[in-house]
Amino acid sequence: MNIVSLSAQYTPSFQEKLTTSSLTTSSLKSFLRKILPSYYSHLVSHPNSLLCRFLGLYRVKMYHLRRSVKFVIMRSVFDTDGVEITRFFDVKGSILGRSRKEGESVEKDNDLRENGGFVFEGEGGEREKLIRVIRDDTMWLEGRGVIDYSLLIGVGQTLDEDEDEDGDEDGDEDED
Repeated sequence: MNIVSLSAQYTPSFQEKLTTSSLTTSSLKSFLRKILPSYYSHLVSHPNSLLCRFLGLYRVKMYHLRRSVKFVIMRSVFDTDGVEITRFFDVKGSILGRSRKEGESVEKDNDLRENGGFVFEGEGGEREKLIRVIRDDTMWLEGRGVIDYSLLIGVGQTLDEDEDEDGDEDGDEDED
């Protein structure tokens, strides 16, 4: 069983296309390096995987402090084209302590439950494709003994090309 300690600090970067997360030495040695070949194979064979994309693993040595910091750079899961994400959820599959606190922007498990969840609307079997991707990713994680996870959910909506920001089909104002 592996418990990975990626810091809970979500650090967005330029236009929120990348994120960074610090690593503990034990996570780096005992887990991340061991799964990288399998992780790469999984992403190659499952190009629609929803697993985060690790882009680089770095260590910065601070000689004057006699310590180093290890971190990964990942592609943001919220880097979407044409979709404005308006709500964010960090879901861990628990109810204990899983409510958004005052001042936090990211909602949690209980907040999602209180909203009654969301309905996924997709055309042409999109819902089934999403379920298959989540199943394949989950089976890959399970096969590596990964039990500590977060499912990050971004909720947004795209506007149809013929629909303006007010929701009018033709862009005209409603008449009384």
